[in-house]
Amino acid sequence: MVKTPKRSDTHSSPADGTGAARRPARAGGIVSAAPPPVKSETPVPAADAPRRGRRPGRPKTRRQSHGSAWHWRQTDGWYYTLPGTKKRVPLFDEDGARVRGKDNKEQARLALARVKLVEQGERAPAPTAGGEWLVARVCSEYIQYCD
Repeated sequence: MVKTPKRSDTHSSPADGTGAARRPARAGGIVSAAPPPVKSETPVPAADAPRRGRRPGRPKTRRQSHGSAWHWRQTDGWYYTLPGTKKRVPLFDEDGARVRGKDNKEQARLALARVKLVEQGERAPAPTAGGEWLVARVCSEYIQYCD
């Protein structure tokens, strides 16, 4: 059996057939250059950092001021927002039913005007339907009875 000399892989062409020769390995060992840092080492000022939740460069503005009537499509009802809060309060018509429907903007505006008059004390709140006895009414009747 005759031994054939071993070929070194440094001069043979790769298996993909491109004809490009491989580079010989260095004798001194593998020394890799330090990769560039992933993050920049200089801190980014907070004012230049983009904010989450909204597009950069666009200021956050409210479409309407607090205290105005607005329609919520999910419930098809009209609401208003209390000033200084994020709480939505439903609007009710004169009969005590919720104002519903996108077309009832004028009815919602009138309901909001009634709410504002009650808050200012210029108008008494609407009596309950069916003449129900409330605690306040019972106390008032009792005080008048005692006098």
